[in-house]
Amino acid sequence: MSISAGQLSETTKGPLSIKEILRASKLTRLIPGSSISMQYSFKSSSFFPSKFLVPVPQFQPQMDLSVRNLPCVLFLHGTFPGGFDVSRWMAAGLAQSHNIWDPISRYSALNLFNVDYTESTSYGSKNNDNLENDQSKFESDQSKQTNHGYDNMSIYHRPPLGILNISRPGYLESSLTIEDTFMSEALAIIRLINGLSIRSVRIVAHGTSALLAMELASLLQFRDKVRSIVLIDPLLSSSSKLLDRIDTPLSHMPSFIKNWYYYGWAKQGMDSPQFRNFVSEVCGPLGTEEMFSDLGLSTLYKHLGVLFSRNENRKSGIKSDYIKLESFTKNESEVKQQWNLVKAPILCISTSSTIEEYKSNEFNNQSLVLEEERRAALLNTQSKTQKFERVIGGGRLLYPLGEVSNRVLEFLNQYGSIH
Repeated sequence: MSISAGQLSETTKGPLSIKEILRASKLTRLIPGSSISMQYSFKSSSFFPSKFLVPVPQFQPQMDLSVRNLPCVLFLHGTFPGGFDVSRWMAAGLAQSHNIWDPISRYSALNLFNVDYTESTSYGSKNNDNLENDQSKFESDQSKQTNHGYDNMSIYHRPPLGILNISRPGYLESSLTIEDTFMSEALAIIRLINGLSIRSVRIVAHGTSALLAMELASLLQFRDKVRSIVLIDPLLSSSSKLLDRIDTPLSHMPSFIKNWYYYGWAKQGMDSPQFRNFVSEVCGPLGTEEMFSDLGLSTLYKHLGVLFSRNENRKSGIKSDYIKLESFTKNESEVKQQWNLVKAPILCISTSSTIEEYKSNEFNNQSLVLEEERRAALLNTQSKTQKFERVIGGGRLLYPLGEVSNRVLEFLNQYGSIH
């Protein structure tokens, strides 16, 4: 979609404070006539997670009223991995969590296959076609389940969600913005949202895109549209420890080496020790446990290697993110002052990143420091609801999709106005 990266229209309510006037004046520095091309898809959660990479990304706004009127969830991917496929992987996890115990959904586990409700959460062939028996067995044994995957979701029909996925500027088919700043990127996304006539959004951001989410939620002309914010392992300060998790040993290698490395792990097959090690490294040891917990999660983990392909088409976005991070580091105090304008409820999820933490079932000192940095960074927002949660068993680059998606959906049900 070609969208202008210029100024937003003035649609404010009431008199402006001095801080808001200064904030609005910064927008005039952007070139009003420029435009970028942004890769996106806007679909109902009912179409997820089956074949989550198949739908062709769009570039022109298509007014699908049936989706436009659904509660919209905007997914923002991080730096590595980053791209349209990563945001769809994130979205597919939430959609699976949303649909899994819904008997009406065509992707419900209750409709796809029989569930052997044991403590190991194994799944077998369908021996009984009686849905009522399956449901009653789930209800009676629910208290025995572990908290991996989607075990503890209640059985009731949920209205579908509108899922908005994008490739952030420079990733895959999206062009760069005129400035390597989170403000310029936020304005481009807002123009896409306005072009799709979306009334409000719930933001789910991972890693470096947390800074973009906070930019969106603090913009005077847009913050009233932000119903909630979920930040997953967010980068909210210039902490070198978190930057180390982004800057992998392969970050500066040629693209063909990256493609060879990650496909070398993934091509072994899901049952191989090599693939399990790959999932454990990327998503964490909890990911290796939950990837066989249901058909939807198995599909999503099976295609994990795709998120690390086509690295040559992601380089511009990664480089742009590093420039933005450098600018953020230089102006961190000023940027965080603008976060005082954020009003939406916030959930901050921190995951562990080492196998030792998973074995001991507690955060190490580095993870505790990161969590405290995030608390301090969000301290001065206007948000009346701030929640901080820990997930033990995370990986270096992504997160355990099932467990984190459950946490996100629970928060959206409480504070995202998705009913």
